[in-house]
Amino acid sequence: MNSLKRLLPLILVLVLIVLLTGALVFFMGPKAAIDNQRIDVAVSVLPQAQVVEKVGGERVRVTVMIPPGKSPHTYSPSPEQLRRLSVARLYFKVGHPLFPFESAHFDRLIKDNKNILVVDGGESGKLLPHDAHLWLSPGFVAGHVRLIRDALIKVDPDGQRFYRENARAFLKEIRALRSELKRKLGPYQGRKIFVYHPAWGYFAREFGLVQRALQKHHKAPGPKDMERFIQELKDEDAKTIFVQKQFDQRHADIVARAIGGDVKALDPLARDWLNNMREVGREMEKALK
Repeated sequence: MNSLKRLLPLILVLVLIVLLTGALVFFMGPKAAIDNQRIDVAVSVLPQAQVVEKVGGERVRVTVMIPPGKSPHTYSPSPEQLRRLSVARLYFKVGHPLFPFESAHFDRLIKDNKNILVVDGGESGKLLPHDAHLWLSPGFVAGHVRLIRDALIKVDPDGQRFYRENARAFLKEIRALRSELKRKLGPYQGRKIFVYHPAWGYFAREFGLVQRALQKHHKAPGPKDMERFIQELKDEDAKTIFVQKQFDQRHADIVARAIGGDVKALDPLARDWLNNMREVGREMEKALK
């Protein structure tokens, strides 16, 4: 009897916890209860979200700082994004010194969150000096998977086995993607791809292509730039110029008319990174043919 009395306070506490958990699920729904247990991870661009979610699964909740359709050159975070960032455990940054959103805002974004762990994507390979689109290289993204895996294990050791298994599976998907792209693009080693904005340098480097861009240093091209670019397209007998929806494509349209070719949109900021890379490979193969 005395033993039961001693255990009574502990039993009451356990009952109270169960009741409170049940009330949370009843009033706010099961998702709210699950969300409260997730690790908040912030990323700069949409493609990074898939990397985190592939590794972290249901144990993470991702906030993307640059929403769909917004340019990394001009976007400023919203109050809700700043609130989410203030409680984030991880920030997965692009990690290139010239990435405009991070160079303009990053230090200010994390200054009020002393517990945040920053994962620097730039540490997973050799950077190109004037191109911050690291995530457009499958090789770089494989490195990002390992960085995210190790960071999640650091802040959530209980999930170590889960994160390792997820990372292993995603790396297998990336290897299959690289093999597929090498088969498609291998016959065109050394060939040029013509783009408006120079976003595809890492992709081109990985698959043996040469990127030629109309826009330089984020400035609109002048008449002489247009003339030289059109002549180079004609010399290569190229008929496609690639653009992205975040940029004005009027200059690209002028070039396409001059060469009797077409303008094709590719999205370097698509959230579904895996399928987008396959689409990019298909479109570049068509253009190179």
